[in-house]
Amino acid sequence: MATVENRSGGAGVHNPDSDESQPASRIPERILVLVPNKPFLGAQLVQLPFLSELRSRYPQSRITLALPFSGGSIFEEFRFQNELVGGYMETTRRTLQFLVRCAAHRHDCVYSLRARSARTGLAALVTGARRRIGFGVPGNRFFFNEIVGPREDAYLALKYMDLLEGGRQRVTLPRVDLWTTEIALSVTALFVERGIHSPCVGIVAGAGGRKKRWPIPRFLALEKEIRDRFPEVTVLYFLSRGEAEGEIGESLAQVDPRHKFCLEDLRSLACALSRCTVLVSSDCGPAHFGHLLGMPQVTLFDGDGRPGEWFLARDGAVRVVAEGGQPISSIEVEEVVEVVCRTVGFGLR
Repeated sequence: MATVENRSGGAGVHNPDSDESQPASRIPERILVLVPNKPFLGAQLVQLPFLSELRSRYPQSRITLALPFSGGSIFEEFRFQNELVGGYMETTRRTLQFLVRCAAHRHDCVYSLRARSARTGLAALVTGARRRIGFGVPGNRFFFNEIVGPREDAYLALKYMDLLEGGRQRVTLPRVDLWTTEIALSVTALFVERGIHSPCVGIVAGAGGRKKRWPIPRFLALEKEIRDRFPEVTVLYFLSRGEAEGEIGESLAQVDPRHKFCLEDLRSLACALSRCTVLVSSDCGPAHFGHLLGMPQVTLFDGDGRPGEWFLARDGAVRVVAEGGQPISSIEVEEVVEVVCRTVGFGLR
C-alpha cells in the first residue's frame, strides 16, 4: 500500500519578480559558495536554481564553488561558477590548504549550503568576508553573520534559495537554462529520426539505486496500462549507458529500441525529458529535472525516504509513498496506474 500526495493550487516553477537592483558599491567582486558533501546527482541538481540565480544577480562577480569531494560533478557541465575547487574535506591536509587559500583570496561574500560543518564554518570565517550567510543551526552562529532559519520538510532547492532572500521564504524556483539551442536541435532531430511525436510519457526506471528502484516488471505493466488507456501516447524509457548495458537493459529487452534513450550528457537528457507530457520515476536524480522544468510528474518513494526535502509540491506533481516504512516494492501497480493516468490527463489538458 502507498500514500498518494498531490498539490492543488500549489507553487509553480517560473521566473520570480525582478529584484531591486543593488548599488554598484554593494556588488561583491568575489563570491565563495560552499556546497554539501553529497556527490550524487539529485543532491547536486537541487543546487542549480541557487547557482543560476546567484549568477543572474551578479553577472560580473567571480564565483568560486567549493566541493568537499573530488572527482566528477554536474557543475562542470552546468557552469554557473568561474572556478571549481574540489576535495577540501577529504583529508586534514587538504582542509588546511583550503583554509589558507580562503584567507588569501579575501572573498567579499560567502554562502554555505551545508547545514552544519565546523570545517565549512572555518572556511567562511577566515575569508574575512563582509557577508557570511549560513543556516541557523547549532554550531553555525559563531561562523556566520547572516543566519537563515532552515525550513522543516521543504524542498531542498527552496531552502537554498532562502539564503539568497535573507530569510524570506521562496515558494517558486527560478527558471534554469538547462540546454543550448544546439542541444535542442540535436534532440529534435533524434525524435524525428525515431518517428516519435507528442504526447509522450517518460519513464526513468533504473536510476536512484537498488533501494529506491521500483521493480522493472511493474514499470512494464504500467506502460501497458498507459498504452491501453491512451493509445495516442508513446511511452519512452530513459537510461544511462551503464543501465542499458546491464541488468536493467536486459529487463527492458522487449521494449521497442526506438523508445529507449541513452543520452550521453545531462543537458541532452533534460531537453529530451522536457518533451514528455508526464515524467514517471522513483526518487532519483532525473526526477529533479521534472521539478526544474515544472512538468507534470509522478515520483515513487520508499517508506524511509524524505519526500518533503526531495519533492516539490506543485500543480501536476504527485508523490506516491510506501506506507509505514515499507520498501518501494510494496507499492502496487494498480495504485500507480490510477495516479499516472490522472496525471497524463492533467498533462494533456
